[in-house]
Amino acid sequence: MVSSLVVALYAALAAPAEYVPEPEPCPSDLVVGCYYFPGHFAAPRWMPMRDARYPLPLLGYYRDGEPEVSDWHIKWAVEHGIDFFAFDYYHHYENGPNTGHNLALDQGFLEARYCDKMDFCLMWCNEGGEERYTEDHLLALARILTDRYFSRPNHLRIDGDNVLIVSRPDHFLASFGVEGTARVFEQMAQVSREAGHGGLFPVAKGHNDQAKLKAAGFRAITAYNYPTAGMSAEQREANRAPYADMVRGIEAIWKQVTDVGVLPYIVPVSPGWDSRPWYGDRALVRTNPSPRLYYEMCEAAKQYVDPELRMVIAECWNEFGEGSYIEPTVQYGFGWLDAMRDAFCPDNPHHTDVVPASVGREAPAFTAIPKSADELIATGANMMEPGDMEGQWDWVSFAGGTLEKASGAHGGDWCLLVPAGQGVKSQWLMPAAKGRPIRVTFWYRIPEGAALTAKAALFQQSRWLGKYREFGVLAPGNGDWQQFDALFSITDAEATHFDIEFVAAGGDCRVDDIAVRVEPPGPPEEVLIPSSADGSEQSALIWVPPAAQPGADGPPVPLLVSLHSWSAGRGAYDSYAGALEGCRQRGWVFLSPEFRGPNRQPEACASELAVQDILDAVAYARAHARVDERRIYVLGGSGGGHIALVMAHRAPKLWAAVSAWVPVTDLAAWHAFCQESGFKYAGDIESCLGGPPGDADRDEEYRKRSPLFWLEHARGLPIDIQTGIHDGHDGRAIPIDHSLRAFNALARANGHADAALTDEEVAFMTREQAVPEHLAAERTDEAGREHAIVFRRTAGPVRLTLFDGGHVIDPPPALDWLASQAKP
Repeated sequence: MVSSLVVALYAALAAPAEYVPEPEPCPSDLVVGCYYFPGHFAAPRWMPMRDARYPLPLLGYYRDGEPEVSDWHIKWAVEHGIDFFAFDYYHHYENGPNTGHNLALDQGFLEARYCDKMDFCLMWCNEGGEERYTEDHLLALARILTDRYFSRPNHLRIDGDNVLIVSRPDHFLASFGVEGTARVFEQMAQVSREAGHGGLFPVAKGHNDQAKLKAAGFRAITAYNYPTAGMSAEQREANRAPYADMVRGIEAIWKQVTDVGVLPYIVPVSPGWDSRPWYGDRALVRTNPSPRLYYEMCEAAKQYVDPELRMVIAECWNEFGEGSYIEPTVQYGFGWLDAMRDAFCPDNPHHTDVVPASVGREAPAFTAIPKSADELIATGANMMEPGDMEGQWDWVSFAGGTLEKASGAHGGDWCLLVPAGQGVKSQWLMPAAKGRPIRVTFWYRIPEGAALTAKAALFQQSRWLGKYREFGVLAPGNGDWQQFDALFSITDAEATHFDIEFVAAGGDCRVDDIAVRVEPPGPPEEVLIPSSADGSEQSALIWVPPAAQPGADGPPVPLLVSLHSWSAGRGAYDSYAGALEGCRQRGWVFLSPEFRGPNRQPEACASELAVQDILDAVAYARAHARVDERRIYVLGGSGGGHIALVMAHRAPKLWAAVSAWVPVTDLAAWHAFCQESGFKYAGDIESCLGGPPGDADRDEEYRKRSPLFWLEHARGLPIDIQTGIHDGHDGRAIPIDHSLRAFNALARANGHADAALTDEEVAFMTREQAVPEHLAAERTDEAGREHAIVFRRTAGPVRLTLFDGGHVIDPPPALDWLASQAKP
């Protein structure tokens, strides 16, 4: 192959160019396409690549809505035999087009000087979960596609009909059935025909059941990528396999598809896969990719090309986060494109590749990539980067306008112009910071007779929920700059992120110096709660998020009752900080009662007084915060796990779920273990119970305060018991048979005696710190844990987890499980 990246030499010889040099298309006997991922519309979108330190495009970290970026892409593509881009097109069937992801097409490619040098089509990324369409949904889409895209002379057509690739054909079939889908496609085609722009040529992304797809009106099939092609079972388990295996494996897929031959096949080729920039080290990687191997794949693809369509499509021009790209980069230069030119344009191998530096131009790239919003929250910095409007910005217009900056700023040289009758919104989505107040400040200038509306749109990840949190409608002042400053909080249970939006009416408005900061949370409040048992005042710590304050709007919020451990009081136990932070992140009420303090006196250690203290504290929280009665949870570890299980059987109808970690469940058995091991807890137990076991009345009190013997009263209550498999060894406090026997009691109480562990299995696990070989398959992986799971079993509403650790509690997975539980 001929590689022709001669940037350094050419840069020294070339005179500065006014613009991107005119493309010189390279003809091919085939129609060669390439998917285009329009996901680089804002500087933060490049953070994964910046953090991974690869790949780096030769254009730098560009904004794909810039026409000059598109002109460079068009030039490079057509000069290597690529005839069309298939843009990933984002359009929600209910909410309409995505104004961010479609910028590359709408404001970049279609506004580019050399747009007419290259065809384009769309792949509708209808990839939401259970999407169900109506005919009105699809006719509305057809009208948008016709007006904006099918009307273009360079829209890709086959037999005069407009190509539309559908990412999820199954959503059509689930909505309309086979015959209904064919009917809807014909109605969509008619919209375009009546406008004089040809019919519709639907292409299904997928090749299974070609006969059904054909009957449903699809006229061809294709794929985006086959990232696991040629992988063995072992390689799939490891998520690693050579790209050379992909080159061989993909041909088997092509043969399988073309052998069926019911529908024409647009043959997909791929330069590989490495999604670590987006998904980290556990992501799928096709190792050792090379342009030479890619050339071999392209060469092999030609024998599977449909004789009438004669089409090949590459994935992808710029899927940098997935590691599937042919756009020139620092790492590979023009290698991938040269491979395609050599394969598909064999009569035109000699050429010169040009980049901005080689013609004296500066690449149209972002000058800085911001930190992540989570980092900015942690440091208390402005989440709205850049907020001063001086640098390249991450805003987009809506209601048909064109985004522009303006002079006459409040600070610096530039501000944001919001045209009359239009709006602008940030492409930078910020975390909702549940339960914490968010301060928004900005400067604005409004002319006489105009008004400016400021609001936040709520998202679940990147999906708009159709909801807003409005800050207010701002009116003109004295014609000068004014400051807006307000606190708000996001209480919507579905919302995970938000943006900032401005809408102008009656005149052009200006905005500058925007700051969005999460206020640091205040500490929990210490309250004194009168005991309903003996009248004494008992201490508790309570933290109430804004959404749970009396008089707040929105639904009530969950309550977490976090119980302190054996030797520590409220606020000083191991899981306190983690449980509190988890509640702050989720926007839950946090409650940590004292219940008579460390277990060294008769009034403590699950006494009647201690139990009533916890119930009184819950009653206080319900009276002073907007608590969701269906979602009151208990969490405790060690001694806190002990009292958590006591509360499970003492007040089972109060709780939505109970999470007990490394608990004591049998005080007499633990006393014997502590005596044998020399632990001080034997003395603590005697202080609480009036002496060692052996006296009939005292033995009854030991039994009364041991949850193991009463768990049948917790029947039907979701209970999560977690314990470290090494607990009870090497100085660790509580043998795991306490947890195993409690699980057995709960399994039997819930009618699942078959799930109970045998005495031999309990003894083996407790003694050997290991799971018997015949139980080894009963495990699972769970993201976000500090300690890997080595055994998990469920019995109705009850769950037992053994993890690779000792006497510890891990609040995040505990709260994750609790969050999934609610009373009917």
